[in-house]
Amino acid sequence: MKYWYDMLTKGGFGDGNSTPDGIEIFRDVYLKVVNELARRNGSSYRYVPYNRSGVHNFCLVILVPRQYYDETYLSSQEGREIWKSVDDDVVDQLGLHEADRDQAMKDAVSKACELYLDQYLDVTVNVDPGFTEFLTGPMLTEDEEWLGEDGEEELEEQTHN
Repeated sequence: MKYWYDMLTKGGFGDGNSTPDGIEIFRDVYLKVVNELARRNGSSYRYVPYNRSGVHNFCLVILVPRQYYDETYLSSQEGREIWKSVDDDVVDQLGLHEADRDQAMKDAVSKACELYLDQYLDVTVNVDPGFTEFLTGPMLTEDEEWLGEDGEEELEEQTHN
């Protein structure tokens, strides 16, 4: 779980400046495995996704009591492929600190880290077919003037005149 520890703090992912593509998918897989292991271990806690607003890392995981998770959160996720973030009020009312974890949750996270979950995830970045047209067509300069197909020559003429 190469991104797990970045998801525990608002300072993660370089304070939110280097969040990888597809991070919500990584978080979803991590949470489902950690929470299942926590259930099997008898932990009193679970983790839920939290998309924090603001200028820092948005992709967080928040520790909550098992009772909230079982009775409220899971039912709100029915039919969703990717788990939805909890709201700010849940974090304010129920969010716990990492120090509150019980041994069963600590063991669940340790075991999940040993399972190499990242091997099951594949994030692909594709180039849009329109990029070729964009590249060969007119582009906007820093001065927001349109460049034609001879863009460099037109730009040089504009800067030398």
